[in-house]
This record gives sequence, C-alpha cells and structure tokens, in this order.
Amino acid sequence: MAGPKGRDVGLALSFPIGCMVAHALGGHLDANESINAFINSLLDDYASCMSEAGKTPEEVASIIRNVTGWAGWFQFLAFYYLDVQMVEFPCEGAGDKQYVKDAMGVLGLKLLRLSYDTDYFPTGATTEQVKKMFLSLVEEEVTETARKRHMNRRRRQPRKSSILRATNRRVSDAMLNFSAADEVARLYNRELSITE
Repeated sequence: MAGPKGRDVGLALSFPIGCMVAHALGGHLDANESINAFINSLLDDYASCMSEAGKTPEEVASIIRNVTGWAGWFQFLAFYYLDVQMVEFPCEGAGDKQYVKDAMGVLGLKLLRLSYDTDYFPTGATTEQVKKMFLSLVEEEVTETARKRHMNRRRRQPRKSSILRATNRRVSDAMLNFSAADEVARLYNRELSITE
C-alpha cells in the first residue's frame, strides 16, 4: 500500500538489528550470520523490486536511505525511548537488557543521522554506498557490544591457598572443638575460684 518510502522495510529491519546486538552481548556471534544474511537479502531484493518498478537509481538510493532512517527512528523511539518490545530480545538479565536498550538508542540516532544529515553523508550517494554505510554502522555497534562483553566477562578467580595448603599440611577442624572445650573449662575454673 502507499505510504512513506522505505518505512515498511526500515521497521522490518529494526528488530533483527536489535537481536544482533543482544546476541553479541550474549556471546552468540554465530547467530548473527543468518541475521546479517537476512538484512542483506532484504535490502538487495527491495532495491531490485524498486528498480523493476521503474524507479531511477537515484530514487532507489533515496529509498534505501529512508529505510535507514525508519529503522533508526523505530530503534530510538520504540526500543530506547518508549521501552517497548524489549522483552523479546535474547538477553540473559536486566543488565544486558539495559545495555541493548542503550545500544538501540545510540544506533538509532546514528541511523537517523545517516538518513537525514547531508553534511554527515552526501546527498548523491548510490544505493550500494548507502547500504555499505548502513551495514558498517550496524557492524560497528555489534563489534563494540562483543568487545564490551569480552571485557566484562567474569573471569574465574583462582582459589587462594593458605600456607598450610601450599605446604600440603592438613589441620583438622576437630582441634577447634578441643580448643572450645578448654576455654569452657578455664572459664568454669575461674568462676569457681571467684565464688570460693
């Protein structure tokens, strides 16, 4: 149906991009290969359909540029600002969900800038140039997320050894019971001597 150019595809791409960031944060980069293939295929097929429908190369480039704007708009407004559909992302905890939400806000603004700021990205760019820039911004966010995960991953702390463990000597905790019994006897004897 008639509507703003690129809106349908832009909205269709916003959620898979969020999933890529969530998968990168969870360490599941292999899952992103199929999502990336889907994004490339959708953009290529959409541009091809627009060309077959009689759109000029300049019009197709403008449409793909609008796709990035709509994807960015939805990521910033829906995921970041309104905080809707965030439960659908494959996140492991509340901290990861917050990170993905923030990443969607940042990436959304970058995609909006790509779409509408002609000082940032020139007006006469081809479809391939727009697509390449779009994919590089997404890849940059996914890579940054994977790097953050790697830096914040909890490393297992080595067990601290006591001097006795290091010298392979064992101490029984039964000794503690004898010590406690000696202390009780000492206190009892002290009390007896005071009362006499």
